Amino acid sequence: MLQRAMLAPNREMLLRSSLLTMAMSSFEVLLGGLAARHYELHPGGLGTDKRFSLPEISEFNSLDDVQDAAIAHRVYQLLQAPLEDWATWLDKGSGLGVKLKNLAINFDELGEIIQRRHVIVHNGGAVSAQYLDRVQFGGEPPDIGTYLSVSETYLRKALDHLDSAGNLVGVGVWSKEDPTAEGRAVSVLSNRMEQLLFEGRWPALRQICSVGKKIASVDLQHQVFKVNEWLSIKHLDGLSDIAEEIGDQWDTSALGAQFQLVQLALLDKADPFFQVAPEVLENGGIQLEQLKSWPVFADLRKDDRFANLLAGKQGLARDD
Repeated sequence: MLQRAMLAPNREMLLRSSLLTMAMSSFEVLLGGLAARHYELHPGGLGTDKRFSLPEISEFNSLDDVQDAAIAHRVYQLLQAPLEDWATWLDKGSGLGVKLKNLAINFDELGEIIQRRHVIVHNGGAVSAQYLDRVQFGGEPPDIGTYLSVSETYLRKALDHLDSAGNLVGVGVWSKEDPTAEGRAVSVLSNRMEQLLFEGRWPALRQICSVGKKIASVDLQHQVFKVNEWLSIKHLDGLSDIAEEIGDQWDTSALGAQFQLVQLALLDKADPFFQVAPEVLENGGIQLEQLKSWPVFADLRKDDRFANLLAGKQGLARDD
């Protein structure tokens, strides 16, 4: 999580710009690594275009070296292309069917982040003709030469975009390249979900959960992704739009007492929660540490009855 630095304003701006550049570079490294691995597994995908002259080929020690050079060249070309071309390659160019436009929080905003990093590195942070050409604007575009700042709010938003897109693209490519690894890939995504949950990174968490619930083959994982997506929406947009889905459409009767408590917590139903929680806790339907740490119970922990709930459980433990 970002910490406020005790720096002069101009140095804070420089630090944030550098962090954005590093984060975007990491995303490019991920994409380049995935593309290189894909061509190693499927060298036929390199095509038949002529890339090296006979004198250049004579400098290589083996055909493997030629192939490595061809892969490096193809990956370099991909990374120099705009975001639209990245999306096309992940979907159709590679044949993997990974749809970046569906995985990104907002595809156009992701494109703007990439281009802002480009002008920071190559144009002193000032709007360039390429920036205007490659960014989709909802309103009037800035003038060429306009300085693009990186505020703390912008940086946090950019990190959420890159984090969620990077994790989802990585899991998607992994699963498509090796279908037998899909379960492991979803588990990795679940681990990242948990990290984002405890960091309170709601936009990134919401996006990862919205995809994770669709690809999880194990029902428990599906339910956890769904719960954390709802929790993210609740934090970002409020409860009104999802209350009916949680309360009326989500049947927790077969899921166990733990999910019934979660349902009550999501709906802010404190009175029913504190009526049933002691019995659930006593019967082992939920663990004390889960009540004390899970973010879904954060609002209920502010209620005086929560301390009494914990005290009662701890008293029972001492009596035992």
